[in-house]
Amino acid sequence: MGAARRRRLGGLLWLAHLPHASQRQWLTFGLVAPAPLVPAYAKKGLMNEAMAGNAASFAAHDHDLATQRLALTVSEPRKAFTHRAQRPNLAAEPNAWTRWAAGPTLCFYRPRATYPQVGVQLGAPRATVADACRARLPVPPAPPSTQETQP
Repeated sequence: MGAARRRRLGGLLWLAHLPHASQRQWLTFGLVAPAPLVPAYAKKGLMNEAMAGNAASFAAHDHDLATQRLALTVSEPRKAFTHRAQRPNLAAEPNAWTRWAAGPTLCFYRPRATYPQVGVQLGAPRATVADACRARLPVPPAPPSTQETQP
């Protein structure tokens, strides 16, 4: 993706977190082109809000997804299905993540490249969005803007 297109589309949604390394280091060490990050969308913070079922905290996130403001998403490979476990409390975290983050993201961003060897998936805005996604996550009014930071 060219720099002009990245500037026009906006920042990155960086949801990735690996226990042995952070993909944010890719920016630090110049392995990927610099791009603004949206720190409010860090996976740990989003997961806390998803587990709490805090819909208000997802207003800016949902707006940015529905308007495809972000140029690229970087995350662990996303799946839009719910988990069943013999003990329901074991499924609570992945199901909250699917409901609040992975599912809505997959509605508006398509997997562009997946790198299973490092557990990373890049997502690009979808050219067309299914009506079911628009109904599920209509474009809400713009909330107070989220701050982007330069890497």
